[in-house]
Amino acid sequence: MKTVFLIGWLTSLSYWATAQVFVDGVDISKEEITYCQLLTGSARATASTYAYIDYGQPSPYARRQVISGTDRQQIRFGSSMDALNFMVRNGWELVSSHINSDKDGAAERYYYLLRKRTAGSVK
Repeated sequence: MKTVFLIGWLTSLSYWATAQVFVDGVDISKEEITYCQLLTGSARATASTYAYIDYGQPSPYARRQVISGTDRQQIRFGSSMDALNFMVRNGWELVSSHINSDKDGAAERYYYLLRKRTAGSVK
């Protein structure tokens, strides 16, 4: 019984140790926030994907954000789904989403509302 408890405890520690998302050097997993918005998109002409995270900081879209993981190296996402999967792997869960596109359909923006996963949340 002690072994089962110890394995469970160590597993939960490893989960929380890896749940880190840095936005411009701020670990938003440790900030006192519950929700954040992930905005991703791409311009079809360039096929490059961008990602912004709004967690309530001043002017989240005013300058280019650097999003990084535990190694503090900037992450470049291959697609909007890549960015969403990164957030889910790092302790966030999807609440809702919607898509906007410009008039000619040349660019799409994906908005994801995310909630910080708690100990009682389903992974």
